[in-house]
Amino acid sequence: MKKIPERLSDMDEVKELRIKELSKMFSPHFGSLSNYQVFIMNLVILLGKHKPVDDRDRTIRNLLADCYDMLDLIASSLKEGKYNVASTLTRRLYEDISLANAFMLNPVLHDRWHSGEEIKNQEVREELDKSELGADIESTRYLYGLLSDLSHPSRVAIMDRFLGEGAEFSLGGYPTPSVYHVAETLVQCLSLVFWLCAATALFYKPLIYKHNPELVKLYKFTAEHAQKINSQLHKELDRLLSEGNITFIEKKYPPRKKGSPKRKP
Repeated sequence: MKKIPERLSDMDEVKELRIKELSKMFSPHFGSLSNYQVFIMNLVILLGKHKPVDDRDRTIRNLLADCYDMLDLIASSLKEGKYNVASTLTRRLYEDISLANAFMLNPVLHDRWHSGEEIKNQEVREELDKSELGADIESTRYLYGLLSDLSHPSRVAIMDRFLGEGAEFSLGGYPTPSVYHVAETLVQCLSLVFWLCAATALFYKPLIYKHNPELVKLYKFTAEHAQKINSQLHKELDRLLSEGNITFIEKKYPPRKKGSPKRKP
């Protein structure tokens, strides 16, 4: 049993133990996220040598960088067991990616956004549904609903810490995190970054093939590894859910995501 902290440094020690524990448990999955970060880093290096051709290109570069920032924070939050923080960031990651993909498909939609107009999520989903290079609207609606459910302070999103009911301290890494929720958020995040890099690699395909074709090999390796790892973890969610004895209260959506946003066949 962890002793009650007397100073902040005591909490830091517990945090480091939690990071080591979860990093080891989900090592292949965090490794897959790191692979994607390496791909994004190399793509950004390539883009840094070429000026944007227009405002839309500039915006997509900015959204790509914003997604990278989200990935850093999602990974570090999950390693600490803070899936509540990671879920909120994952919703933002979804919004960035869906917006970027919609802009790739429809320059007019981008121009409206760039002028300061607010673009509703429903319109973005409808735009993605129109194209073979977008995503199925039922899939994106479901995922957005699930992420929203966990990113707001609803009953299901606020974990029970049992302070004064068996737990004498309930901050930081002291509470035992839900392995199910950590795994579920990892599945969502890997699915989203797969979507991001697939769409971005296609959008910048001419530039990549002309100036750094080795990026194609890096992308294929990263994507194939992620699909394998994520599929394995996705299959374990039912077991983790039952072992965690989790009761979903006030939950509008089933406790499992259906899968990644479905690209058009």
